[in-house]
Amino acid sequence: MPKKFEKGETVYFVQSAIYVKEAQVINDSGGFVTVKLPETGGGFRARENRFFKTKEEAERKVRR
Repeated sequence: MPKKFEKGETVYFVQSAIYVKEAQVINDSGGFVTVKLPETGGGFRARENRFFKTKEEAERKVRR
């Protein structure tokens, strides 16, 4: 399975269906991406389809 994101890359995701947040990729394998959040230092792992390469792409997914 080809990797969608590279280690160290900045990605964006939608939180609580209304907020676009930035994160940094730590690992991408098996269809899951592990990210680190810059503002808290925490992180999480989720399916790669939850992450976007640009902020604009993520903003299009926000419910209005």
